[in-house]
Amino acid sequence: MATGNITSGLCSLTGRLSLETELWRKGFRHVCGVDEVGRGSLFGPVCVAAVIFPAHSTEEELPKARDSKRLTHNQRERLYKEITDKAVAVEVAWGSAERIDQINILAATLECMARAIHDIETKPDYCLIDGNQVPKNCTMPTQTVIKGDDKSLTIAAASIVAKVSRDRLMVAIVKDHPELEKYAIHRNMGYGSLIHRTALTRFGATPWHRNSFKWKHVDVDGSATNFIDQNDQKDGTTAMRNAADT
Repeated sequence: MATGNITSGLCSLTGRLSLETELWRKGFRHVCGVDEVGRGSLFGPVCVAAVIFPAHSTEEELPKARDSKRLTHNQRERLYKEITDKAVAVEVAWGSAERIDQINILAATLECMARAIHDIETKPDYCLIDGNQVPKNCTMPTQTVIKGDDKSLTIAAASIVAKVSRDRLMVAIVKDHPELEKYAIHRNMGYGSLIHRTALTRFGATPWHRNSFKWKHVDVDGSATNFIDQNDQKDGTTAMRNAADT
């Protein structure tokens, strides 16, 4: 299995399909982009998506995907449909809050990546994974791509599929459990917004919250604070996010 960091590797072409194009030229027809959403959330599962586009596609033929965090809700929804219509195959895998608490967020994310790659309907010839970690027991050529959703259209597409899938789940959970509205999960998608952390301070955690994530109570003046997944920190990887207000 070939693994490594692709940022200094397959980059002789320009454009956001350059990585895929070189791989297609090398004979890898089913190039799979993989990305996650929800690692920094206090609530709910982490979500990983895998996407394969037709070999030898051009940028003009594919959705104008980019980092899902830079898109509006409506843009993501539109692109989600375009991606799923154009893709050869799409797969989504989930890691529950319980699983995250059991093995830590990094391990749960990598586990989801392995499952998405394994379960996708069309078997990949090569995987491009956002970040710098490769799932254990991955049996195919795989490359990590730092800031991959800026450099690979396929990874960006996976980012959008994961984001839309997870956001829809957050909204559905609140619809089924209206008592969660006070945490504003349907607005902050489980991340540590001021409203969310204020509710945690007042009402405590729910069964959907990640107990391994240690969050600070809201300050008297309501200023935002940081939180750390203690399990992830034990593995030498600190998952710290700035809590964004909603």
